[in-house]
Amino acid sequence: YDPLFIDPESGVTSAELTPAEKNARSHRGRALAEFRRLFNAGRGQPDQPDQPD
Repeated sequence: YDPLFIDPESGVTSAELTPAEKNARSHRGRALAEFRRLFNAGRGQPDQPDQPD
């Protein structure tokens, strides 16, 4: 991460980007968003909640 890097999309340095803007542009942020999407897509509702008998 270089605070002097100018993001060509926004025209500001990376130090001026909000955390949300940085995450939207970062490979780690995109990977986490894709993981969340896949994780949530695979979660179904159980027929019955897990409770001890």
